[in-house]
Amino acid sequence: MNFKSRLQRANLAYVAQARSGARSPQRAEPHPAPQSLRQKAGSFRSAQSSPLLPSLSRIGTGWLRWAARVLAVISLAGGIGFDWGLSRCWSAEPSSPIETRLLADWIRSGTIQVHLVRGRVEWAAKGHPGRGFGRSSSTITSAGGRWSERISVAGGAENLSLSYELENQQQKYSISVDLQRSFQIQWQSLDPQSPWKIELSQRPREPVALKVTGAAPERVWKASSLWHLAFEEPGTVQKYVIPLFGSFLPSVSLLGQTEQIQQEMLRLAALPRSPDRPRWEALVAQLADEQYSRREAADRALRQQGSALVPFLRSLDWRLLDAEQRFRIRRILRELEPPGDEDSLTKAAHWLVDDPEIWWILLDRPDVETRRIAAQRLAALLGGPIDFDPEAPPEIRQARRAQLEPKVRPRLPAPR
Repeated sequence: MNFKSRLQRANLAYVAQARSGARSPQRAEPHPAPQSLRQKAGSFRSAQSSPLLPSLSRIGTGWLRWAARVLAVISLAGGIGFDWGLSRCWSAEPSSPIETRLLADWIRSGTIQVHLVRGRVEWAAKGHPGRGFGRSSSTITSAGGRWSERISVAGGAENLSLSYELENQQQKYSISVDLQRSFQIQWQSLDPQSPWKIELSQRPREPVALKVTGAAPERVWKASSLWHLAFEEPGTVQKYVIPLFGSFLPSVSLLGQTEQIQQEMLRLAALPRSPDRPRWEALVAQLADEQYSRREAADRALRQQGSALVPFLRSLDWRLLDAEQRFRIRRILRELEPPGDEDSLTKAAHWLVDDPEIWWILLDRPDVETRRIAAQRLAALLGGPIDFDPEAPPEIRQARRAQLEPKVRPRLPAPR
């Protein structure tokens, strides 16, 4: 018998019982003492209660029990449905930055130094250049073994080797930095009901790579720097990258403010081209001259330009430079920009304004005026007109951007 038939039979039985109760004579019952209460079948009735109440109590007892069962089944079904919906909507990702207390303590003490410089993470250690300080390590473990932190550092100021690991019952987080200035961060959930894993890696002269696995299919993003990734995938950086560093690298939160940097870049793009730029380009070309004296003269002239030269040097495409030019430009940058020169919104805007890849990314912005300025700036940086109409339909713009991509990607990281 289905649910509807049972419900109809219950209604008919209830009506018949009510009619029979109305025709049968009521049996006299002794009243309790005045102003006293009497409990019967889970209900209270006072001496002054209406005679209708006991009648309803007798008639409705079975009905209430049956209704309670129905409500319990509905509630259980609703609970099952809610749990299923919750599991389907579970966010396979961290909700907040992880607490790397031991690592943060070592950074505060100055033993380890970490900076965000031109969108790439730089690691260093306290010590004298060219001389290491041996190996140092530390471990913290809870009494019940519910969590543990381990850190090990070796090397020196220019050849840091670091290993850090944090693990508790819910998640595992690790960082490894090798002597080649490469590093990798891994953060994963240990809960089989909500699996996710985030991996970020950075190697010299290679793109930054971000890989996310979880309930959804695996996703991989690559970019010249974290700034490039933030401009192209702002939601991805906000969700996955910033929480990786939140507890020990506060400047990484700047990656979530690309809108402010974009506005500053649009303002800088409207300014007239620097009259010194053609001279700087000639000096960079002279760094590859066959005569040593001419190379030295160009080197000295570039150094005399001061910090105003830095954004120009950072915008150079190293694929077009020879080994001598790259070597000398590195030395100039080390002199004009001391190590650990932390990124800021202003510095990022002045560096990225001469980067063709960023303007190529901005060709996809919803605002037509931004696309128009980006197209003009990209044409100027590439040295000629480009086939892109900022007011064309989206599908045409996407096709034109795809044709331009080989001219701006892949790009090598900025010189160190």
